[in-house]
Amino acid sequence: MSAVPNESEPSHCERFQTNMNDMINDISDIIGTLNERNLTKISPEIIRYVGLFINAYDKKKNLENFIFYSYKSWGEIHSRDEQPTAGSRTAH
Repeated sequence: MSAVPNESEPSHCERFQTNMNDMINDISDIIGTLNERNLTKISPEIIRYVGLFINAYDKKKNLENFIFYSYKSWGEIHSRDEQPTAGSRTAH
């Protein structure tokens, strides 16, 4: 039995767009902090402009492009996720 999508829930494309926006905001904040400390010449406004461009682009096409250009790395990413990192805790 398959689940029927709830119309009030955001679509995959909308969730992906939200995640991209959150990531852009986080990067902008990090760049802003680095800029204030004179550790980079990149301005956070540049990152925000990139975000505006991405938001203006078709949501479905953004998701499709991400999948098309990143799927070749998924196996490597998955295998890294399974390896514990230094200082990480594993369940016993």
